[in-house]
Amino acid sequence: MKEKIIEKKKNEFAELMQALGQLAASYAHMPPEGLQKFAQNAGVGQGEGPLQGTVQIRSGDVLQAGDLMSVWVDPATYSMRQVEIHTLYEEKPVTVTVEFRTAADGPTYPARSTLLYPDKEIELTVENYDYERANQ
Repeated sequence: MKEKIIEKKKNEFAELMQALGQLAASYAHMPPEGLQKFAQNAGVGQGEGPLQGTVQIRSGDVLQAGDLMSVWVDPATYSMRQVEIHTLYEEKPVTVTVEFRTAADGPTYPARSTLLYPDKEIELTVENYDYERANQ
């Protein structure tokens, strides 16, 4: 009996993580109408604190009512420095933050992605590092 309960909980957790991953991916691979909504409702400001020197573009109601998405851009290179999304999953808050870095003489890449789902006390962080230019 105990094994069945554990297995059920593991499956429920796997399904929840898959659903949260799909939610985050819906913002990362936003459909054209979502990008249009973002642009139509966007406000522009200056980055603060560790993002000082960047331009913040912020918009709400992008993919669902009540969501909020902010993108910080380096005005010199037009590269993203950070994206932060506040949205809901099953009417509970979810926050996704992606920090970008630029490889030496290379592309900008998502260095750290963090997903927070306080309702289930979930914090998932994925880090990418050690990018090197391949010899050609």
